[in-house]
Amino acid sequence: MPQQETHNTLFHRVAATGIFIPSIAVTWLGSGLVTNVLQMFNFVLVYPFSMNMYRTINEWIVWWWWLIVIWATEWWAEFQIFLYVEEGQHTRNENCILVGNHAGDVDWMMGWYLAEKVGILQNSKAYMKKISKFLPILGWCWYFSDYIFLDRNWNTDKKTLAKTFETMNSYKSNFWLALFAEGTRKSPQKLKESQEWCAKNGKPVLKHVLWPRSKGFISSVQALRGKLESVCVVTIYPDPSALPSFGKLLMAKPCKCHLAIKRTPISEVPSTDEELKTMCEDAFLLKEKDLEYASTHNKFPYPVTTAKRNIGSRISMWFWTIFIQGSLIYFWTSATTMTVPVAIVILHLVLGGALVGMIRYAETDKTKAKVA
Repeated sequence: MPQQETHNTLFHRVAATGIFIPSIAVTWLGSGLVTNVLQMFNFVLVYPFSMNMYRTINEWIVWWWWLIVIWATEWWAEFQIFLYVEEGQHTRNENCILVGNHAGDVDWMMGWYLAEKVGILQNSKAYMKKISKFLPILGWCWYFSDYIFLDRNWNTDKKTLAKTFETMNSYKSNFWLALFAEGTRKSPQKLKESQEWCAKNGKPVLKHVLWPRSKGFISSVQALRGKLESVCVVTIYPDPSALPSFGKLLMAKPCKCHLAIKRTPISEVPSTDEELKTMCEDAFLLKEKDLEYASTHNKFPYPVTTAKRNIGSRISMWFWTIFIQGSLIYFWTSATTMTVPVAIVILHLVLGGALVGMIRYAETDKTKAKVA
């Protein structure tokens, strides 16, 4: 297995204490707020006159901010990501539905990581809980970027999807649409309920993933078929030896994740709803098989590689750090009273706390699983 460069330095040992979280929080959330403001001006001033121009500008805006997440995985943390893909199965910069599996609180980051490697990070989309769009800064960014927010009630969601698909079919740029067909994050309770449902309905009982809910996959493929070029199944396996989490990422602690990729050209994707349902279920049976192998061998049974780090993500973090922290330093040194310095310290503590709150929000929830 190829080895990635790690950073077992004094600096990273200090970072592991969490001492830098307030500064990272101010930089990330402050730059995110600037991004939101730019998105809002773009929406007000450009969207009414040209949706295509609005989307192009928005792509550049969000790309420059989202690169911070790539920086965190590639440059800040000791995060090793291994890619398993057979010849001709690589992901590409194309219109694609990406079928993932929930695997902790960094599965969405793995989607962004793959998207960045093929140059489509700025136009990656995903299905989200409706409440997510109210999440300050990140949720607002997703809203302006045409993410799809669902109630997880088919009767109401199908109307939202119809409007969404009409919008996506009008895109000039390529896009990735990430879909987690389980419909909810995996937890021991949800896995148990999924297994009970499978046993009751004559389905294979799975140990590593929940049984997929195929309606969203079927409707997405059918509505976007004329636009799509492929369907990619990405199986995510967080390595137990260095289990990744958003909190560990921020503290630069060792993390390791394995991603297995299987690409199917749209010409090979079946045309009927029943066949698509079978395709979705087969994808999760393959995930189950691969994850069972990985649970024993700590790798997938495919050729493995790693991706080069992106210097652009480092430049993005430098830019935002200088801009945000430099602005605060300017206000600090220009202050004639202690009010401003005290406010800046409080800002770091508050936003550091806010980021910790977002980490907790991103953690696997423990609510009741709903399998259909």
